[in-house]
Amino acid sequence: MDKVRSVLYGIGAALASWAVMIAADAFDEKVLDKSSLIGGIAYFAVPAIMLVVYIIHCNKRNPAASGLALWHTGFIGAFVPVWIYVYDSVNYNRFFVEQVKRGSFIDLNGLELMFYGITALAAFTAACGIYQLIRIGLSKRVTRSAR
Repeated sequence: MDKVRSVLYGIGAALASWAVMIAADAFDEKVLDKSSLIGGIAYFAVPAIMLVVYIIHCNKRNPAASGLALWHTGFIGAFVPVWIYVYDSVNYNRFFVEQVKRGSFIDLNGLELMFYGITALAAFTAACGIYQLIRIGLSKRVTRSAR
């Protein structure tokens, strides 16, 4: 049951990440009537917040490597299809949050949604890997100094 729960938590984290990003973009489009103010902030803030939550979880629960691998599998497995859908629908103007055309020459509206996967998937996953390497290195150093 713990394996299934790890995968489901990963899926939940991916969907929550996208929900925050889409809500930020919808707030920009419908309430602020701007291209990407809150969405631009969420573009960088959500992966950073996810990393902080990930570090707190790892320090508090000390999960096994298999549980973390299953969590990342669920995260990537849910994140990528949503990213493909969002990228495609924004690119072809079919996204359910209407991207208002504000520029006459080059319309960059929706780019934060199209490229959000780079920060939320690649950067977040790389940062998690770096954190785990540092954690392993520190634990080995503490173990050696205790002898």
